[in-house]
Amino acid sequence: MFSFGSVDIRFVPDYYVLSTSHWILYPWSRYESARLLWRQMSAQVPSEDLLSQLSSLLGLDEEKIRRVVLGAQQPG
Repeated sequence: MFSFGSVDIRFVPDYYVLSTSHWILYPWSRYESARLLWRQMSAQVPSEDLLSQLSSLLGLDEEKIRRVVLGAQQPG
């Protein structure tokens, strides 16, 4: 379980080698993580605060996160 503010995210993998209580971010999944975390937390955390927090957590520039999440919200 990962706690980010008042939001808890729970995920149990189908298979694993080791168990950890730490949040694991793979280099290739940072943008996907940004989109998923944005969807789950944007209703509870102000946008600018969330951009800053995700930038710090994921090691991505705030502008890149903004493009990723806004691009994911547009239809098409």
